[in-house]
Amino acid sequence: MSIYKRKLTEKTLNFYPPDKECFACYDTGLVSNSDGLINNLYWSKYDIDENGKRFAGSDLSIICHCKKSYQQLDDAQNVINSGYRDSFGNIKTVQTINGEQALGISLSKDQTREIHNQRKQKWKETVETMNKYRIKNNKNKTKELPYFIETVKENLNNIESLFSFPTEKATVDSMKSNKSDNLSSKKPAL
Repeated sequence: MSIYKRKLTEKTLNFYPPDKECFACYDTGLVSNSDGLINNLYWSKYDIDENGKRFAGSDLSIICHCKKSYQQLDDAQNVINSGYRDSFGNIKTVQTINGEQALGISLSKDQTREIHNQRKQKWKETVETMNKYRIKNNKNKTKELPYFIETVKENLNNIESLFSFPTEKATVDSMKSNKSDNLSSKKPAL
């Protein structure tokens, strides 16, 4: 058996949510906005660029309040994660060429807790939906997918074009063409 194959005893019909303590940051210390919850609840323009498009990383990171945002030590008292907050709960700062800069910003504890609770509830609903479909599909020969998986599946029908990059020759030809266009458009001064 290959090392990447799951054992038959490990295979179940059950769908499981992520095994995380904090659903606001998914145990990273940085609150995620991948589902747009920050935009919907608190800051409508967070990680939105000047053109109105979502652009992750364009704004300061949001530091969580869970234990993953603090320094973590192993059994020998060695630092395994320096964390984003000091022991008083303040966001740490770093010295840059422009002066002292905070590592991020913060929502209130209650706001962070609200994000955690809403995401935890959504995962609970997803587990129920997925398990219902899995049980139903196990009994039937025709397989049905939840609407959200069908939507992604339809969007990925053109996966070939998603990763179709120009060949090196096409890139060079394009560069030569642009260069010759630029040279021909310049007229000598009289």
